[in-house]
Amino acid sequence: LDADHISLKNVDFFIDICNFFTIDIAEEINASLSEDEERKLRNLILKLGFQTQLANLPIFQWNESFVANFLKTYGKALLEAQKIYRYILTKHSRQQNVIEISMDEGPVAQSAQEIYLILYLLTQLNVKLDTIAPRFAGLFLKGIDYQGNTEQFKNQTADFLKVLQWFQKHSGQPEHLKLSLHTGSDKFSLYPILNRLLNQFQTGLHLKTAGTTWLEELIGLCEGGAAGLQFVKSLYRSAIAQMDQLLQPYAAIVRIDRQNLPLPDELDNWNAEQLVRSLRHNQSDSLFNKDLRQLFHISYGLAAQYGNTFYELLETYRSEIERNVTENLFDRHIKPLFLGG
Repeated sequence: LDADHISLKNVDFFIDICNFFTIDIAEEINASLSEDEERKLRNLILKLGFQTQLANLPIFQWNESFVANFLKTYGKALLEAQKIYRYILTKHSRQQNVIEISMDEGPVAQSAQEIYLILYLLTQLNVKLDTIAPRFAGLFLKGIDYQGNTEQFKNQTADFLKVLQWFQKHSGQPEHLKLSLHTGSDKFSLYPILNRLLNQFQTGLHLKTAGTTWLEELIGLCEGGAAGLQFVKSLYRSAIAQMDQLLQPYAAIVRIDRQNLPLPDELDNWNAEQLVRSLRHNQSDSLFNKDLRQLFHISYGLAAQYGNTFYELLETYRSEIERNVTENLFDRHIKPLFLGG
């Protein structure tokens, strides 16, 4: 069970019920270090000298200025990760849980050299990881395909995997250390690239996919019958009314053009086929609306306001939901990503 986006502020809520902890350090990026903290981390980096060479990668080089800027950006975040990690280990043995560090919602993408230094410092701080989720170049937006240069993504990912392979073999980090792709569902243009890289490096990947399943549930409800369709329309009306609040936690990973969103009264007049075709991730469909899909994606929390009605609808339209979820996850995600289909 995944405790996502945890920090010292909320870890206690998850500590007794979860065994997968995603330590999110994005909010601590660019936070200030004390002089003692900066000195400690600087000395750890300078133990390496001013360069290092990993197999099949250019020489990583840095100077005093680079180290200062790197620590200004990531130093406090890494120390915060260490604190959370140590706290988790006061409640769980290391073998009982999965530990992930995520920085995918930080302000900028990381370079391979920065990932190397991040993993090096975490290793020196005795933080052992199962997965790491960097920020990649390009846009990873909720519920829609990757927006960016796929060749750049391929090269960046290959370099990240080379760095991870070195840490698997030489650093004391777990041999199963994996790359994690957050907001990774629906990135259909990337899956063939990732499949080739996973085969090339003989490694695995952690792909986060929860949001896409929620969207397939909504599609199944629309297809199932009048009550399901009415629920989705009601949910949309609530989402429009609370859009600013819904967007706030997702500022880095949602781009909605509000002019492309239908008014609730307009959407109320849509039939099931119109809503399904607008919501389903089929970019060749003239009705597909990526802005509508993103808004529905971040509106999952609104289902709670319907209480048991939502769960009853899931049971009523179970067959439609199961069909859509299975086709989406297996045919459109698992097969191209892991099976090469």
